[in-house]
This record gives sequence, C-alpha cells and structure tokens, in this order.
Amino acid sequence: MEIGRLTRLGLGAGGVEGSHLAAPVVEVAELAVDGGEADVGDLVELFELGEDRLADGSAWYLASAGVEQFDLDLADLAPEPPAPAGIEPRPGDAPTAAELNDRAYGYGPDGFRAGLGGETVIRWHAAYDGKEAIGCVGTIEVGDDCCVTGVATPPEHRGRGVASWLLWRALDEAREGGLRSASLQASRAGAPLYERLGFADLGFVEMWELRR
Repeated sequence: MEIGRLTRLGLGAGGVEGSHLAAPVVEVAELAVDGGEADVGDLVELFELGEDRLADGSAWYLASAGVEQFDLDLADLAPEPPAPAGIEPRPGDAPTAAELNDRAYGYGPDGFRAGLGGETVIRWHAAYDGKEAIGCVGTIEVGDDCCVTGVATPPEHRGRGVASWLLWRALDEAREGGLRSASLQASRAGAPLYERLGFADLGFVEMWELRR
C-alpha cells in the first residue's frame, strides 16, 4: 500500500510522510488488507463513495470531521512551562476524567461519563487545586508512541496554564520511560496549546465507520 493512498483517508496532504506515524499507519492498513478485513479498493472507495453502499451492502459513514492530527518527536519536547500557582499533580482516574471532560466540553452525564466511567487502558494524569480536580490528561502507550487523549480543563479554570503544564509532565514521563513520539487528534481551536509544546500539525483527519 502506498502512503499516497493513505493521504486519501484524511491524513493530510503528504503530512504523514517523515513522521513517526507513517510506518504504523501503513502497517495497520496493510494488516487489514492482508487479513482479509479490507482491500485497497474499499479504502479508496471510502472517500469516493461517501455514504453510497458498497457491493456487499455495507456503507461508509463519516463519524467525525474537523479534527487534525498532531505528532511530536519527544526529543523535541519544548521546555517545561511554568507551574500554575497552588496546583498539584496527582494520578487521575477514569470517573474524575470523565466528569472533567463533560464539564469542559459541555456534555451532560450521557457524554464522557457514559463511556469513560469505568476502567480503561487510559492512564490518567490530574491537576488539583486543593481537593478539587481542575484538569486532566490521558495517555495510552502504543509501541513507542504516547497517544494523548481526554485533555480537559473546565471553563472556570482556563487561562492558568493548567493543561499545558500537565500535558508537558505526562509527555516528559513518557520520554523518560523510553517512548519516542507522541500523537493526538484535536480541533484547530486547541492547536496553539499543542504547538507550544512542539507538536507538528499533520493535517485534517476524517474518521469513518463501516456499517453493514
């Protein structure tokens, strides 16, 4: 499979080339093809057909758009941001992180709490102001990559540098643990936070699901 074909899957105009993500993305796509779960034609048709049905009656649907892929070589992690006054880092947990994400992004109890309330593979990092959790960052170790997810600071606690400081600590821990890169998906509105820490914007990502 050629990287050029993967570009059609929304990884940006050539942005995947030269990044730590290029080989894993190609490998996953090739495994899907070799394992009989998909073929190159299906992957190309994903963008050409949109919601039109494939020959077997299945259809691709756009599940998420407007997000961008960010990649960081952990050797290039920016210097540590100033620590917010009075804020203490602590290990987080899924229920606390779910509530913080719901508050940060305006979802109700059927939002993140419905999907993240239990135990997951995500390792949560939290920031506390006294007894109150005011921010969180989630990380997942995938090979030598630190996948970042669930970055959240409720509106009343923004502007204090909590997210950038907490994320830097999580990334520094990943680097000290031997990981080589970090990756995440975020809206353009969140890009300045990640770019300050050294992340490069690889372009837009469209997330599709196959419904049979």
